[in-house]
Amino acid sequence: MKQFGTRNRKPIPFRVDDDVFYAHPAMAAGTMMNMADMKEELSSATVKDKLQIIQKAFEPMLVPESYQLMTERLVSDSNPVGLMELMEVFEWLVGEVYAKRPT
Repeated sequence: MKQFGTRNRKPIPFRVDDDVFYAHPAMAAGTMMNMADMKEELSSATVKDKLQIIQKAFEPMLVPESYQLMTERLVSDSNPVGLMELMEVFEWLVGEVYAKRPT
């Protein structure tokens, strides 16, 4: 019998500069569908709103400690994560990790 499941998967590590972040190994299908809505929101949002939308999108993707670190780095002057890096991480997580297609 073919068995499907999401249990016992380990968080997925990735690095931004010297910090290691951990993403949840799977995302609920409904959350993935909400990402499509967020993409539409991004196309008409102001720059300030875009950052808030992207920050909100990371919450279901990252384990709590990594989400906290990411949000701190988004506003840090001494150790920032830039918008370009943030978008690269987002595209990698959504495209390659969760949708299982190479980016």
